[in-house]
Amino acid sequence: MFFYFSTNMAVRVEGGVWRHEQCQECGKGYRYYVKKAVTRSRQAPYNLNKSGAERAARKAAEKALAKRFDTEVEPVPCPTCGGYQAAMVPAVFAERFRWVSRAFTAALCLAAILFAVAGMLVYELLGMANRKDQFSKDWFVISVLVPAFCVAVLPLILLKVYQRQQAALFHPNLDIPQEERLALGRQLAELAADETLTHEA
Repeated sequence: MFFYFSTNMAVRVEGGVWRHEQCQECGKGYRYYVKKAVTRSRQAPYNLNKSGAERAARKAAEKALAKRFDTEVEPVPCPTCGGYQAAMVPAVFAERFRWVSRAFTAALCLAAILFAVAGMLVYELLGMANRKDQFSKDWFVISVLVPAFCVAVLPLILLKVYQRQQAALFHPNLDIPQEERLALGRQLAELAADETLTHEA
């Protein structure tokens, strides 16, 4: 008999960078501090070479952290005028319409349950049809699967259409009040030219 065991070596890496922006609305420069953390793990088979597994986990975490800094966009508006930059719009939309993603996930789970129930019902009805020869397969499809499809899949389609429609129409500098954007910008950012301001990391 073959036995295998290993130790999971997890490493958490944190880091922070200053991001500089030139506001596309008012032309002022501003900056904000971004902190991120990434955890990666590697296995040490039979508890051997745990230090090597830890080094590999750290290297993977540092690489993932660098990738996050390079690719992720932070939705921080200008502290002078409250304007969001064009690259930030998708991130602002995802934040403001997070409920759509959650509703889509819930509808997807509901669809899976409904299709499972419909499948079991069709299986039972097919068994009755084979025994009593009273129903046809076409009747099963029309009476069970089509309603199940409408109830389960239609909300998913409507949510996805609504999400894309709202994303196409969404403009944070028009849809979000300036006072709200200014308050957030002044909380998270500072003017790049004002070196007397400090950021609490």
